Amino acid sequence: MLGAVMGWFLLFCSLVWVVVGILNFLPAACYLQLDEEGLTSCVIFMRERVLWRQVIRFRVFRMPIVYAGRKIGTGFLRHVVADLDPNEQTDLKHRAQNRRKWGFDLFLATNYGLSSEGLAELLNKWREANASRN
Repeated sequence: MLGAVMGWFLLFCSLVWVVVGILNFLPAACYLQLDEEGLTSCVIFMRERVLWRQVIRFRVFRMPIVYAGRKIGTGFLRHVVADLDPNEQTDLKHRAQNRRKWGFDLFLATNYGLSSEGLAELLNKWREANASRN
């Protein structure tokens, strides 16, 4: 009986992950929009807006692979993160938690098809070109 329950549970979890994966392929589900004022990051229809004047720099962060609170293996995930000006007000939900736990303010969940280094360089170029305008 326990084996059957565990099997159904694993099947349900797998289906949830398949649905989440398919959602990323829907139009406007996942994008990065850059304009003169800032950037809009959207992953699975959840958007965050950051203004260039709020950002000090973008950089690549090597995040250890963690499962159940423990580091596993020797690998790292490479993500683009942003350090924000502490004097600028933002409405980012997890800013204080990210700063306290990881040492950055904003985490981009995907690299939008670019390398981490390439995306960080692109975002820094946009920031430098447009931060003084705002």
